[in-house]
Amino acid sequence: MVPFLHDVAADLIARLGEGLKQTAIIFNNKRPEAFLKKHLGALQGNASFSPAFFTISSFFAVSTNLVVADQLKQFFILHQEFNKLLIAEGKPTLSPDQFFPMANIILSDFAEVDYDLVNAEALFTQLEDIAEIQQQFSHFTEEQQQFLERFWSSFSADKQRTHQQKFLELWKRMPTLYRNFHQALQGQGLITSAQTYRCLAEGKADFPDFISPYQKLIFIGFNALNKCEEKLFKQWQEQGRALFYFDTDDYYLQDELQEAGFFLRRNIFKSGLVNSFSGRSFLGDKRSMVEVIKTQGHAAQAKILTERIDFEALADFADDPEKTAIILSDESLLVPVMQTLPPEAGMVNITMGYPLTQSPLFGLTELWLKIQEQINKQQKHTVYYRDALAFLSHPLSGVKAAEREALQNKLLTNQWVEVPLTELHLISALAPNFFTSRHNGLQTIDALYLMLTAVLEQRQRQNQLNELEANLILEACKKLNLLYDNLDQYAPSLGLSLVFALIRKTLASLAVPLEGEPLRGIQVMGMLESRCLDFEHVIILGMNEGTMPKRNVNPSFIPDSLRRANGLPVLENQDAIAAYLFYRLLQRSEKVTLVYDGLGGETEAAEPSRFIRQLAYESKLKFNYLQQEQPVKIEPSNVIIITKKEKVWKAMEGFFYNGNPFKTNNISATALTTYLTCTLQFFFRYVAQIKEPEEVAENLEANQIGSALHQALEWFYANLIKTDTIITAERISEKLTEVPEYARAALSMVLFNNRTQLKQPNSMQQIVLQIVGEYMKAILEHDRSLSPFQIVELENKKDYKYHFPIQINGQKKYLQLYGILDRVDEKDGQTRIVDYKTGSDELKYSSLEKLFERDGKAQNKAVVQTLFYTYIYEQVKRTNNVEPNLYAVRKMKEEGTRFKSGKTILQSVDLEDAKVAFTGYLQNTLDGMFDQAIPFLQTTRLETCQYCPYKDICER
Repeated sequence: MVPFLHDVAADLIARLGEGLKQTAIIFNNKRPEAFLKKHLGALQGNASFSPAFFTISSFFAVSTNLVVADQLKQFFILHQEFNKLLIAEGKPTLSPDQFFPMANIILSDFAEVDYDLVNAEALFTQLEDIAEIQQQFSHFTEEQQQFLERFWSSFSADKQRTHQQKFLELWKRMPTLYRNFHQALQGQGLITSAQTYRCLAEGKADFPDFISPYQKLIFIGFNALNKCEEKLFKQWQEQGRALFYFDTDDYYLQDELQEAGFFLRRNIFKSGLVNSFSGRSFLGDKRSMVEVIKTQGHAAQAKILTERIDFEALADFADDPEKTAIILSDESLLVPVMQTLPPEAGMVNITMGYPLTQSPLFGLTELWLKIQEQINKQQKHTVYYRDALAFLSHPLSGVKAAEREALQNKLLTNQWVEVPLTELHLISALAPNFFTSRHNGLQTIDALYLMLTAVLEQRQRQNQLNELEANLILEACKKLNLLYDNLDQYAPSLGLSLVFALIRKTLASLAVPLEGEPLRGIQVMGMLESRCLDFEHVIILGMNEGTMPKRNVNPSFIPDSLRRANGLPVLENQDAIAAYLFYRLLQRSEKVTLVYDGLGGETEAAEPSRFIRQLAYESKLKFNYLQQEQPVKIEPSNVIIITKKEKVWKAMEGFFYNGNPFKTNNISATALTTYLTCTLQFFFRYVAQIKEPEEVAENLEANQIGSALHQALEWFYANLIKTDTIITAERISEKLTEVPEYARAALSMVLFNNRTQLKQPNSMQQIVLQIVGEYMKAILEHDRSLSPFQIVELENKKDYKYHFPIQINGQKKYLQLYGILDRVDEKDGQTRIVDYKTGSDELKYSSLEKLFERDGKAQNKAVVQTLFYTYIYEQVKRTNNVEPNLYAVRKMKEEGTRFKSGKTILQSVDLEDAKVAFTGYLQNTLDGMFDQAIPFLQTTRLETCQYCPYKDICER
């Protein structure tokens, strides 16, 4: 393989000889300079005719005595000029925070206008009458005039909506804003990079003869020229000063349908720029093999490298930087690539630098910013629990394991969705900085700077600081210092949201150079960095449609139709640039490996780039499609059978009454229905006593709403019966206004185990309070209609234990049945058991037999549980004729509170018959529960497993 830059070096020496030292060599980017110098040195031998080297932007910058303003300076000057226009219009001004998102778009649009020599006044002039188009833009082609007509016709008077009117108001300001912005910059001795180009192209440069030191200007590897570059290149060519080395291939240059050659055709055939190399053909003659590899996952693409590169063999060619290149069309693959390259890879040169965004340090700074935003925006003394947990578990937070575990337990115990800042201040050396509010922008930057230096010192003390991490921290601190200095003069007008946005923008683009010799070893780079460079073996990762080419378009206030009418860049231009970068990399290479992610992602399709499909269809290259092998071993479904032997039976003996009710495990109503639903779940929860993993209840669960309702009703009636156990409609009515207070106190008790802690409910808690209050009112309204009645007892948690006999191997044992009765009352001599339910519980059931069917579809937990409570009450009190009532709050108004089997309401004789039958089914179920021949098994109804806390054990 003969690289493009080798040919350029040979041609320059042949053409210019010693005159080479009086030339300026200009590239689009800096990377090719080292490679060209290498080839010049190799071809010149001992002679040294070193020319001057520039990037295009640094070359043009020599033409002005003004300083190119950074983005921050441009923003504040643009903001100042924009507000002047608003004041002149009698409209309120915008704060820097409000203007920032808009400013970035305007600055980008202004830059494009300058780079492409567009008449800003004409572009931003509103055309009230479509007929004016041909008159004002007679120099436009018919197609360009049609683009204009199409755009402005949508703004006719009958179509102007609010957003269109706002756009027109902004559009009308643009000509003046453009003019005033550049004048204000020049007044401070500043200029934009794009305006530097424009001034030079329009003959307004401060130093128009800045090229005079050079006999020749050598432009190498250019492709997409803006109008300024095009005009200047033509002018210098006409003066005999310029030489152009376009890296072309007739395969795409001579074919009008090939988008890769779009700009080169414009440069050479339309603008008349003469290419020093012509008639070159590479891809059209190639018949070599191209490997296309599909992987299963984004990071999995990097794993291909160990299979496709012979690292040991490459060690013999360490001094040849044009041997192998790993090209990242998706630069987020850099970290997986670095982690994949083995030690035997030897010298690796990563030209793109390591981005802060892919380091743990960025995660820490982003978390810091997020917490500061919370504290300042909401003016509160708490922080969201997930953010607190993220800090506790972050590897750079410095929190010790014991402190982390203690605070995590405290979070769970108190169910803190919002964690008090005071609980976090002493958790580590970084914590005070993290969880203290800053009240202005400069304080925020300073605090973040101090946080980063504290991380540096902490890692040094722990002997965990590596060179890359240190470089990232130091570079971030350097950037923050610069940002602080630049913002200092604007401090009074800085809002925190603007400062947060500027910090994020500053850090998002930060990268530090990695170790490596630019002219040695494997080269790792992005697509843009590969311009002008050639490699024998090219491996391109991220070759997905949507990544190559990219789908995203930079935001702009200039609509597509006006862009086309004025010759500004459009989406197809972006595709053409990507196509050229791709095809150019392949044209000289001897071996090509293209890798894409077969699973896809948010911005990319799970399919190869269309560039691959185009080449496969149109070229003579041979394609070998491979798929990354990732063997998947399918394990058989995990069938769990727990026999009641040895340790299991020993645990079950804990349910047998041993004379001490407090040391005997209870069989509760919930335990009974759990056994009926899934015997294995009963084993996990009540026999093995495997606790469900505790979590902070971020979204209040249905059971918490139920708990709050139970607690509120208990307190409501407990206060009433202090004076009289007889409840009348009047007594209930007198207390209805207190329902919200009971609801809040009850929810506070459920969440924090404290009646008064819930002082400022968040939005979710306010919704729950509303629900609990409405449910209370519904129950109290029903009780008013039922009154008068007498409260017998409320939420009795200790007295209702009954010793139920079963036979174990011919011996009588007793199980301790236990129930907590929500309410026992008496109405017209009838004792009632009342059970409150807030879910979708049903009063109807088909038959008692089906209620006790294991894994059955006709189970009704509410019926079983309420009859269970009734049974225990009657046995303990040695009474009968007790009536179960289910207060299913969502349905009680329409369906009442008594159970129904078919059309039969469960009362009087029917109820007594049902109780007898219930006792028999209860006996059979409990006998089976403790039958050693019957193991604990998984349910056969998989829908039951959906919300089971033990489903991961069963692998369901």
